[in-house]
Amino acid sequence: MKYFLFICIASFSSLALAQDPQLEEQRCEDLLDSCEFYACLEAEYSCGKKGYPISFGQKFCLKYEKKLFKFTTIGKNWINKTKKCLIRKLSVYSEDLSCKELKKQAFKDHVPCYDESGYCELAKKDLKAVKKVIGLTMLKP
Repeated sequence: MKYFLFICIASFSSLALAQDPQLEEQRCEDLLDSCEFYACLEAEYSCGKKGYPISFGQKFCLKYEKKLFKFTTIGKNWINKTKKCLIRKLSVYSEDLSCKELKKQAFKDHVPCYDESGYCELAKKDLKAVKKVIGLTMLKP
């Protein structure tokens, strides 16, 4: 009986924590350097697996992490700076945005973040690696 009571209390406590928006926000703030930020963003906006947070943000963040070994030190720094820039900008969006507005705003942030992080100064090897990571995705309408 004590074991059952413990499980009930533990389950209730974790459920209460998961539903507290302040704690969810705090958790997202803790992920500003991580691709997991996009899953947290998805929890806030509920755009679905085809929405920006999962189908683009998290997808490409993880692709870059997986292919990090293909980049020079400067390229790796560019990836980290760009990731932080994109996530930082996403973290201050209004929760009132629709999924469509979120996607539109997020895409507007890509060029400035790439530029601020030094995209134009990347070596040919890094530019080639970027093209391999994004593939034909960026050419689709």
